[in-house]
Amino acid sequence: MSFVNERSASIEALARAVAQSPDGIAVLAWEGEILYANPAWMEMHGYSAEESIGRRIQELYPREALARHAEETIRHLARQDSYEVEISHAKRDGTPFQAWLITTLLRDENGDPSGFVITARDVTEWNRLKDSLEAEKTRLEQQQYRRQEALASIELAIN
Repeated sequence: MSFVNERSASIEALARAVAQSPDGIAVLAWEGEILYANPAWMEMHGYSAEESIGRRIQELYPREALARHAEETIRHLARQDSYEVEISHAKRDGTPFQAWLITTLLRDENGDPSGFVITARDVTEWNRLKDSLEAEKTRLEQQQYRRQEALASIELAIN
């Protein structure tokens, strides 16, 4: 197999992997223009490709929330090339969800910042399950404490 064919096969495999990823993946230009978003990103955020590709991400999300998040992200990316954070987010229709975002700085051939890759995972259900487990753990600990108190009382009465 020639180098060109191998490279083409690698690029096709990468394209399929990104398109089929259960995580939302978006590629943004330095100014925030959405250059690519996979189907999971579109579904997670409630936009079609036609509504988002070529638009600035700032146009799609509430300005104040995005501005705060963008400032924080840029501050972190000035020190390291990726930044992970969980944020409250909303779909296009306003449905809230929790998202775990990984923003990675892209650099051009000269090493200058040229854009971003954002990987997003909806962690709403994960957080709900985690909260439920924590509540159950607390309940069981309280129940265990009450049992120990009762046993101590019984032991004291016997003695």
